[in-house]
Amino acid sequence: MRELQNKIDALREDKSALINQLSQEHQTNAIQAFQAQTIAPVNAALQDLSARLGAIECKQPATVTIPYIPAMGNLVPVSYSQPVNFSVNPYTTLCGC
Repeated sequence: MRELQNKIDALREDKSALINQLSQEHQTNAIQAFQAQTIAPVNAALQDLSARLGAIECKQPATVTIPYIPAMGNLVPVSYSQPVNFSVNPYTTLCGC
């Protein structure tokens, strides 16, 4: 009699566990369906934006990557066709104005 009662209790526990698992699966499916329904317009807008950006990118001219070389502060622009005198200020006029 006790063994039969233990078996019934074990079956009830299994049944309860299976009902809980099924309930959780249904809740998970309902939440996932709600999220998919909510996010669908966002996904559609992103796809449209991606298509428009792709069309713009196709119309752009080809580019070439040029390495960046930082300018050095001690370089002075020089015209080699004229004599160079670093003591003369090029922004003053001869009249002293």
